Amino acid sequence: MLQHAREIAPSVSWEILVRVKRSGGMSVNELAAELKMSYMGVKQHCDDLRKQGYVDTWRRPKGTGRPEKIYRPAPKLDLVLTNWGSELCLGLLAHAAQAYGESAPERLLYSYLQQKAERWSSKMKGKTCANAWWNW
Repeated sequence: MLQHAREIAPSVSWEILVRVKRSGGMSVNELAAELKMSYMGVKQHCDDLRKQGYVDTWRRPKGTGRPEKIYRPAPKLDLVLTNWGSELCLGLLAHAAQAYGESAPERLLYSYLQQKAERWSSKMKGKTCANAWWNW
């Protein structure tokens, strides 16, 4: 894994890989806007990452005109940016239960979901989901 990390050591390349991995694929224009860089600067990094095998390209159709070229995660990217997902969550909850007692996972999940609900409610305008359900 260290060998792969050395290949993409420049921070711009790392930022591109993180964004591409999270989104599933982005165009050079989208990456340039997010990174506040020039089109050509981002394109050079993307082409280098493609040559190294971390991203591949695909043509995304647009409404009119030419299809847009996007950079998508390649299988080699999983060596550097693994997708832990549910395996990590379940493992952490199991270890929390062992270390802090059987009720620890429930308390952690409750706290997390409560924080998430507070963030959602601050962004919602008008009726909340609960109000919409009861008034339906």
